[in-house]
Amino acid sequence: MDYVDGHSLKDLGFKSGSETWGSLIFAGPQTPAARHLHRQLADVYVQLRQLEFPRIGALGLCSRDVSALTCNPQEISVCNRPLSIDMALQELDGLQPGNIFPPRKTLSTASEFVGGLLRLAHNKLEKELDQGMDEDEPASILYAAHHFKRFVQDEWLDRSANQGPFVLMHGDMENVISNLLFDKDYNLVGILDFVLLIQEDYNKQVGYLRAAIQELEKALGLLPYLSTEWAPLEKCAIAIGLNYPEHAYLVYWDLIFRKLVPRLRGATQEQRDQQHEKEVVPRIKAFMDASEERQAFLERKIQEQLEYFEAEKEHYGYKAPRRIVKRIC
Repeated sequence: MDYVDGHSLKDLGFKSGSETWGSLIFAGPQTPAARHLHRQLADVYVQLRQLEFPRIGALGLCSRDVSALTCNPQEISVCNRPLSIDMALQELDGLQPGNIFPPRKTLSTASEFVGGLLRLAHNKLEKELDQGMDEDEPASILYAAHHFKRFVQDEWLDRSANQGPFVLMHGDMENVISNLLFDKDYNLVGILDFVLLIQEDYNKQVGYLRAAIQELEKALGLLPYLSTEWAPLEKCAIAIGLNYPEHAYLVYWDLIFRKLVPRLRGATQEQRDQQHEKEVVPRIKAFMDASEERQAFLERKIQEQLEYFEAEKEHYGYKAPRRIVKRIC
């Protein structure tokens, strides 16, 4: 492990909307600094794309008798389970995600991996006591989880890529502002983690990054594998919901559902409430009424949430516990 003398973007005064970086949310031309950043990320991703593997997992040494400090690079292979940040957090919370991806388990198909990620999401829904029901309507959480899973399995998963080959990617796409190290001229000098942003700013930033990748592939005389594979990502944030189950609710209601029922532009709050009553409430009620098992599960999760709020109040000395939002059913 080497020492790298670098600074995070936060240390260098990064701020969206500034003259140096421009806006990350509203449409507008890229600034030179933002363009320079995307070109450097493109260089890293293009290099990673050249490495292909027959299985999905994490790199490691198959023999415990070999030292990582003195091993031959040829001894490094995909021999460990894919370990994500969400798995680590679930383990920390005592949710036992290792039952889904046990140690040393690798996968031979993309559908196996996606299936495991969906089971991780359900594991969090099943075992996590705090589902955020003070912000999200309880039945809508179950509805989103069910239909997000159906959408991923039936529509989103690219079956043509099921058998691989699989490419090397960074395991945590969460925090660019702290996990990339730069010199004072914004030259990338070290990588701790990467980022692809979420929700509104996600698509535009992926588009900028993909454009930089296209330029680099062309300059290096490479076939446009990565820029072609990433083309759908400019309009789709599904992978964020898979890697981070806490975002699946937003990905479903703000992206997938809005393709079916577009949001009213320039509408008043009253008009938005009317659309909600017309388009959302009947769907959720029909979904819950169709299964006594769902109803029982919902009541259990609501009771767990209430107990969590009460325990939270006692632990922190709050005057009153958080409250569950008004229920649809």
